[in-house]
Amino acid sequence: LRGKDSTVYGVPDLNAATLDTRQAEGQQVRSFQIAIARLSKRPELAKALIHKPGPLYDDPSRHDDLADVYRRGLEEVGRLLTGVRAAPS
Repeated sequence: LRGKDSTVYGVPDLNAATLDTRQAEGQQVRSFQIAIARLSKRPELAKALIHKPGPLYDDPSRHDDLADVYRRGLEEVGRLLTGVRAAPS
């Protein structure tokens, strides 16, 4: 999507400066960075993490597929956040 996305974002360029983790944007980015790093070290956690927002009782046979969607989604966000810096300022 780089260069083809017409969406107006609150932070137009995530790479322009280090995002302050005491502000919402920096907190959100840092949270994603931590989750991505954690999952990359322990991919099996995806099967447990899909249950954090709430129970998934309706179709247990889909849990592996849902964990794969979760894992791939974080990988995609990780690619978008490559080079983005977030730290307290």
